[in-house]
Amino acid sequence: MEFDDDEEYEQHDTYYDMPVERETLQQMDKEDIIERCIKGNQEMESQRYNLEKAKEDQRSLKNEIAKYKDEVKNLIQQVAALISRCFSTNIPQ
Repeated sequence: MEFDDDEEYEQHDTYYDMPVERETLQQMDKEDIIERCIKGNQEMESQRYNLEKAKEDQRSLKNEIAKYKDEVKNLIQQVAALISRCFSTNIPQ
């Protein structure tokens, strides 16, 4: 994938980008730094919320699966009992 020089794309920061980030921050004025910090915190909180929501959904699904498992087990026992009754009763010929 090629990028044009004037095309913008999202770059994710890594440990190696920190010196560049430091220089960028030193060139920014205080209000811009504060705004950037607030935006970063909002994004982090949003990600944290999404993670917690996903965990909650996962726990809910696990509980539903456990209920279905119990229901299937119960149905299997009922079918086995019905089959057993069918074969144990005398069927008139």
